Amino acid sequence: MNRNRILTALITILLLFSLAVPAGAVNYPDLQGHWAKPYMEDMSERGIMNGYADGTMKPGNDITGAETLAMLSRIYVLTDDERARVYDDFGKTVEEKIPSSLSWAYQNMAVCLASGIIRTDELSNLDFSKPIEKEILSVLLVRAMKMTGSLPAAIPTFNDTSEITAAYRPYVRLLYDLGIVTGDDKNYFLPHANVQRAIVATMLSKALTYLESNDAVPELVDYMGLVKTEGIIGVMTGDQIAFTDFNGLKRTYTLSPNTKLHIEGEMGTAVSYAGRRVSVYIKPQTGEVKRVAVSEDDALWVQSQLNRAATATVTKTVYLYDPITGITSSYVLASGVKMFYDGQPVTFTELVGGRFVTLKVEADKVTEIYITSGDLDITASVKSIVFDTISQLYLISPDGATLSFELNIAKLPAILRNGIPVGIDRLRTGDKLTVQIRQCAVAAITLEGQEATTSGVLTAISTTAEGTSLSIRTQAGSDYTYKLDMAAAIWSGKEEIRLADLEIGDELSLVIFGDRISDVYLIKSESSSTKVSGIVLTVDTSKRQIIIKSASSLIYVNVKTTTPIIVASSGSSVGISGLTPQSNVVIYGIYTSSNQFSASSIIIE
Repeated sequence: MNRNRILTALITILLLFSLAVPAGAVNYPDLQGHWAKPYMEDMSERGIMNGYADGTMKPGNDITGAETLAMLSRIYVLTDDERARVYDDFGKTVEEKIPSSLSWAYQNMAVCLASGIIRTDELSNLDFSKPIEKEILSVLLVRAMKMTGSLPAAIPTFNDTSEITAAYRPYVRLLYDLGIVTGDDKNYFLPHANVQRAIVATMLSKALTYLESNDAVPELVDYMGLVKTEGIIGVMTGDQIAFTDFNGLKRTYTLSPNTKLHIEGEMGTAVSYAGRRVSVYIKPQTGEVKRVAVSEDDALWVQSQLNRAATATVTKTVYLYDPITGITSSYVLASGVKMFYDGQPVTFTELVGGRFVTLKVEADKVTEIYITSGDLDITASVKSIVFDTISQLYLISPDGATLSFELNIAKLPAILRNGIPVGIDRLRTGDKLTVQIRQCAVAAITLEGQEATTSGVLTAISTTAEGTSLSIRTQAGSDYTYKLDMAAAIWSGKEEIRLADLEIGDELSLVIFGDRISDVYLIKSESSSTKVSGIVLTVDTSKRQIIIKSASSLIYVNVKTTTPIIVASSGSSVGISGLTPQSNVVIYGIYTSSNQFSASSIIIE
């Protein structure tokens, strides 16, 4: 918006404040004895029609198209935030098509576009600064009532029906059938007559009374009660959108056929808009994505952890650091760059390292900076885990988003259950947990829930496609069956053993976490020679330990200095440093616990 448009808008707003009196005022002197008094007072009390500064209502004044749209938009009761969301979608269209002399009505017109009261092409075809005709008002009112699907086949029976535009006759007939409009004392509708304030107040009051009596007051459900999340798009398809929000969380949402997509106020189709800024609006009760609003600009958006900000002579530069890859990159700031910390303007000297930052880069220079603390506590449920050198933890948030976290298998955060450290492979689908993010990196994962302990004699071990279950009989003679967590630990004294070491008749103490066995305790200890195979994820030469991924679990392999390591293709021997990530290995030795393996020999395939 240019300077002249801003100036015009300010002048118009000042004029409005000088002319209008507060909504809800009653006892207007010029309404005493007037036939429209109850209707105009009703509109005043509802905040739909305002009086003038002199305390009058001026029922005989003509009403313009812009004033009509302003009143119709007020049928929809919206919060300031909800109106701002509407303007995000339709404000640009209104500003392009409506002259700045009517800028006072821009937000009302945006609501009318969002609700379908007016169409985009009509913004260009109608002059809203002129008095509105009665037949146009009738069409707009039926649209505002959301009753276009109830238009009758019959035409009006006024003496001047032939003068009503043919396409508008069903709208007029519907309002007549509902008792909202009538003919004059000679049964003329006067479709092209200017509408006076008294007429529009009467029609609106009757329309709202009808809707309320039928419990059908219209709402803009696509804008009401929604939660807004902003970020930068990674991937967008017809049924999914993945983006990183301004807090650094990687979010993925499922889109439904009812999800509305707006590209700077215009309806769009779900194609890839990678790299663009996006606002996603979710219904928190259902997790349904109601709207996706994509920015149209072609700026480059960059997101990472802020390392530091520095000034060299007159050039200001920010340095970003990727905590996963360890890569540092730099960006030069443009003059007049806008900087915000948690939504509040800040200066260059207030940019602090370790925070999460989003940069808007135009013509190779940063024009906008959005920075947050990078410290979050996220409570969600485990969806899945993909083990690799950089493992992926997927969670389901309460609003239905899939959140993804990258975890370096060699530098895992603390994972605690009731304050006791456990391995990452102890996490399972459905576990509720809290992820603590500090300075843009996962610092700790805490499993939520209460443990329960039960004891008894093992009566059965059964395995199905759904997993393994243990059955016990308590001292009281009650029989129980519990599913064994895929990563459950089995203990004999202070040593971990394998499931195969359990025998019918063993006395067990089971720790139940959630609905599954998380730990098994028995008086027995046994290990056996065996072999394991998998892909090497990490090699720690100082601890002489490697981690391999075997099927869907992790195995921690301890390598002695005397353990031979053979390259199968050449038959040559190598040291532990000869084992590299992604190598396929076959390892012979013995389990010393459920996931600890002592290697007697290693073959690199």
